[in-house]
Amino acid sequence: TGTLEKACGVLSNVSEGPLAEAIANAQGVSIVVEAMRSNFQCAPLLETGCVVLRNILVQFPDFSSEAEGAISTIINAMRDHPKEVDFQREACNALWVMAAQSENCQAKILALDGVTVLMKSLGHNNEIPKVQKAAWGAFNQLAVDPMNFT
Repeated sequence: TGTLEKACGVLSNVSEGPLAEAIANAQGVSIVVEAMRSNFQCAPLLETGCVVLRNILVQFPDFSSEAEGAISTIINAMRDHPKEVDFQREACNALWVMAAQSENCQAKILALDGVTVLMKSLGHNNEIPKVQKAAWGAFNQLAVDPMNFT
């Protein structure tokens, strides 16, 4: 897991810049999703994986369908790691971007009870502004369509 953590850490740094497209085109999204699925108990790896997905999807929404595979892992890990503040923040940010970029991602987050998970993250991290901002961003993105709550 240590090597994967480091690799995801490197990808999280370089995916914010011009290399994001190269990473995405080299199956980087699928590789990160699989690393997250295979190491769902490793909060640091999940955290950096969320950063990679967020960075790529912000620039290249067409990769949302590949990233969708990480949604269940992210939501379940948020339940399992409520005190991992950095992971909670990045998970909320990733869900926010996924919901913004893809109706399919939005539907999957809702189907997996993502709203409840976001609300629990807000509760567990009620004095941590960065988590609050990210969780509210994701929550508000999911609430954009009033049909999501009927």
